[in-house]
Amino acid sequence: MRQSKGPHQKKGRSGWYLWESEVVNGRVKTREVPLGKDRAEAWAEWHRRALKKLEISGNTRVEALIAQFLAYCQDHLARDTYYRYSVALRSFQDWLEPGTLIRDIRRSHLIGWADTRYPLHRYANDTRRGMMIAVQRAFSWAVERDLLTYSPLTKVKKPPAVSRNTCLLPGQWNLVLQEITQPEFRDFMVALRFTGCRPQEVRRIEARHLFLDHDPPFWTLEPELVKGGREARVTPLVAPVLEIVQRLNRPDGPIFRTKRGTPWSRASLHSACYRLQKKLQDKGINIRVTAYTLRHTFRNHAAVHGAEDAAVATIMGHKGTQMGKTAYNHLALYKEHLMQVMQQATAGETY
Repeated sequence: MRQSKGPHQKKGRSGWYLWESEVVNGRVKTREVPLGKDRAEAWAEWHRRALKKLEISGNTRVEALIAQFLAYCQDHLARDTYYRYSVALRSFQDWLEPGTLIRDIRRSHLIGWADTRYPLHRYANDTRRGMMIAVQRAFSWAVERDLLTYSPLTKVKKPPAVSRNTCLLPGQWNLVLQEITQPEFRDFMVALRFTGCRPQEVRRIEARHLFLDHDPPFWTLEPELVKGGREARVTPLVAPVLEIVQRLNRPDGPIFRTKRGTPWSRASLHSACYRLQKKLQDKGINIRVTAYTLRHTFRNHAAVHGAEDAAVATIMGHKGTQMGKTAYNHLALYKEHLMQVMQQATAGETY
């Protein structure tokens, strides 16, 4: 059996290759894996593959644990989730001394890295908190798979989680809609407001997801296109959204597109919301509007008008009602609704 000592070139070919062995049905099979044409990239890829095969223990380098965890994320989690973990863990790895062992990791390393790379005077609480949780997750993942006996990064104080969005009060949606003059952006925002979907879900809608001849019409997304990836999302389409998807329906790719004809991305949507926010402020309208604001608005307006919590949670793609009662709860802004509840709670009482 061939033993690979690193990448090699084949006669008459410019690419680099690597011999790899694996056990299939009790037999060892060896194959030649192409690593690309660039020598430096080929050796870097060989190094990464070697790290992924290392057994994890206290004497293992931290970079080996990070490599194995990111390989798992790449195979089992959504692309955006993998990217967020990758950004945090690569930053943490670069901050550590080269060759740092897992047994030498302390809570002070996580705190020191966060203070250096994500200080609170430059980054929001949620950003620092999310980055710290991403690094902790890699070590807890190793514990879950019995690769480590314990995580050295547990019980580290992090900034508290805060609700990143607010919601529109009754009547404010109409004010916002009047200031959206770009038809493509208007269609996208109306779809968000009247479905309660996540922005990334609306961005991914294609013709194959539409079932307009059903009663009622709806669109659906496969589990792999939905946050969490556990089950498909089915969203009934009310009149405004039904008219929009019938008009925008196209045979190839996402149907919601920018004025340039390209599918909406996170960056282009953020820029459009930023310009809308500035336009509202210039006119003295103090309303905070992001793509997620409309999802929060959907949930709170439904609650104020007596919609069943379980039904709203199902429409929004939540596993249960707890998320709507915590992160999405902005009922304190609805003073008239709270007054009605107070009157109901004290009806018939004397004083």
